[in-house]
Amino acid sequence: MTLAVLLQTMKDKARGNVLAILLILVFITYMVIMFPEVQKMTGIDEIMKSPAFQALLGKAPDFTSFDGFLSIEAFALIGLVICGYIGFLTASFLAGEIEMKTIDLLLAQPVTRFRLVVDRYGALVPMVALLVLSLLAGVFIGTKIMNIEVSYLWLALALALMGLFMLAFGAISLFVSAVLSDGRTAAIVSLGLLIVMYFMETIGQSVEKLGLIRSLSLFHYAQYSDILVYHDLSPGNAGVLATVTIAFLALAVFIFRRRDIHVT
Repeated sequence: MTLAVLLQTMKDKARGNVLAILLILVFITYMVIMFPEVQKMTGIDEIMKSPAFQALLGKAPDFTSFDGFLSIEAFALIGLVICGYIGFLTASFLAGEIEMKTIDLLLAQPVTRFRLVVDRYGALVPMVALLVLSLLAGVFIGTKIMNIEVSYLWLALALALMGLFMLAFGAISLFVSAVLSDGRTAAIVSLGLLIVMYFMETIGQSVEKLGLIRSLSLFHYAQYSDILVYHDLSPGNAGVLATVTIAFLALAVFIFRRRDIHVT
């Protein structure tokens, strides 16, 4: 039954995931193909480094370099959108079942609450892997079409960090889903946490007095530009994201096992 829960979760979300993968693939390919035109735009790098844009996007690297362009377009912006999608996805894993009044039928099967939480989260892992691979495929196709040089090693390392970031946020969203009984509310709370953490990092970069709040944001540990542009890999950031993943998955299991679930 454990494998059945995992496979059924993947099957239920397959249509939305396939659509998301195709959209990401097409969009990233398009953005890479458009890079030479973006590079010709005068003054764009100065605009990106203005205080207003840095408060929105954080401190940006050289936007006219391909690695800097990727770190903003493919990682900072598209990564934020993908994490929003993951938040909505995982919010329905537990709270959605309660909202739809199907949780009793699910728990009546030979599956413990512990296995239900773990296997629902387990279904997220291949989903995240496919989303990350679609980003890699889009960059690969675009660079081959436009004959743009890129270090695929450092790109792969940055994408691996992105995958860890998505899994960490997915664990937080699953915890929210374990606490609440309404899938839509859980999705809104998860998305709200994502946005708050994003601005904690970007504003913390711009305002020195607020710098300490950056350590409370997952985005602080997802410094893609350091890997892509400066080829600086910090294992500590990956360790923090892995720790957050384990901690919130454990909290989700703990809360869901102890809570009373009433379906009326």
